[in-house]
This record gives sequence, structure tokens and C-alpha cells, in this order.
Amino acid sequence: MKEIKFKSLDGMGIYGHLSVPKQCKSFPALLLVSGGIHGGVKQKDGKYDPLQIEICKYLNDGGYITFIVDKRGSKGYGEEYQSQLELCGREVEDIIAGGNYLRSLDYVVDGNIGIHAISRSSTTVALALSRCSIFNAAILASGFYDIYKQYKFEEVNRPTIFPTKQSMQNKDIKEFPYKERSPINFIDDINCPILLLHGRDDPIVPYESSIEFFNKLRGKGKQVELILYNNFMHFKRYSYPSHPIGRKIWDDCITFLNKNVTK
Repeated sequence: MKEIKFKSLDGMGIYGHLSVPKQCKSFPALLLVSGGIHGGVKQKDGKYDPLQIEICKYLNDGGYITFIVDKRGSKGYGEEYQSQLELCGREVEDIIAGGNYLRSLDYVVDGNIGIHAISRSSTTVALALSRCSIFNAAILASGFYDIYKQYKFEEVNRPTIFPTKQSMQNKDIKEFPYKERSPINFIDDINCPILLLHGRDDPIVPYESSIEFFNKLRGKGKQVELILYNNFMHFKRYSYPSHPIGRKIWDDCITFLNKNVTK
């Protein structure tokens, strides 16, 4: 992986990590956004997360350039960068700028790019999809699309950790513009094909959030698919391509990408 620093739409420097298949030719590309409160591809020791290395290698072997965007607020780049955490705020612009950078590379075939996000980053990416048309397709895994509902779920079920509130810089939901930042309210503006993935046993983000988003998208005539996995709780250890569930998930992703990005 090669670290790249590019500018967001507001001029802030954002970090990305590019990985290219070994063969010397043009490929389609996939922009990846990690989940978690902060996200980020780096560990405390500064080395790459083994999960991200394995995912990128699997996708590279499948014929895709990968570009991980560590949006503002991500860990691994110092306290000032991490303090910029802002749920569905300017981090949306970081994702769009990352897509523009990826499309600008002359070895990305015909500018064909998809995007993949996990957990709370699926919220951010879904909102980005309503504001741009640069992605050929999107995969949103284990995500929520109504910030208010997820906040209330965590208020009851995860009050000690309360990751959504942390992502909102510990603001109360009444002080946060959740309507303006919830992608479920902007379905009319989303036009690329979407694959929604979720585990039926997810205790962190209820799989009903993906079902609701799927039904809203389909009701508006959008091109959307939904896959629910049995015995799948959330992400991390299940996300390794070497894990049986992870292999099934990533194979489903590649099938979707081959149909919608490389066509």
C-alpha cells in the first residue's frame, strides 16, 4: 500500500492508501472506507491493520485497484486530525474528493470506480451518493441510514459506549442536524446501483436499518439489492476474506462489482 495525501473539497489534506494489482495494465477501482467511531487503516504502532491488508490483496487479486480513504477524524494521523470527527459533516466531502482523485488516475480504466463502506461509514457514503454521481456502484455493509433511530437504539442498548453520540462529538440528538445528515431523507438524489449487506445477528446496528433503506430505495425505483447473512454479527473478524463468512461476503461484493462497475 502507498500512502497518498490529497485535498478535500474545502482544501484540507486527507489521507488515502492506494494498492494496485501486480499486472501492469488498467483496472477498475474500488474506494474503501473503514467503519468504527473514527475509522482508519493504521494501528497504534503505525503499521497497517492486517484486516485492511488482506481485504486489499483479495480485491487486487480479483482485478481491482483499491484506495482506502481515511476521512477527517480518523485515527493514526495525530490528535488534531482525529479531533475533526464529524458524523456526516465535511467528511462527506472527503469521500467525494477521494472519488475524484481515484477517477483522475490514468490507470483506472475509463474512470470506472465503485465504493465500499462498513458500519457508520455506510451512513457517510450513502449521504455522499446523494451529492455526487462519480461512483458506478456502491456497497454498504452493516450500516444505518437514519441517525435518529440509531442514536435512540444505542441510548437503550449501548449507553456506555454510545458510538453514534461520540461520532457526533458527544452532542445530544436535539442539538444535532440529524434530519439533514440522514441519507434516508435523500433517496431521490441517489442514482447508482447499491448492494446492501447486513448480518441477521448484528447487535451493534440492527439489520432492520438495511431493510428499511432497501424498501425506501426500491419504492423509489432505485437499483438496489439486499443480502442478509445468517450467523453474522457485525464486522471485523467476519470481514477477513479468509473467514468463511468473509469469503462469502467478498465474493458477493466482487460479483456485484463485476456486474455494475466493469460493465
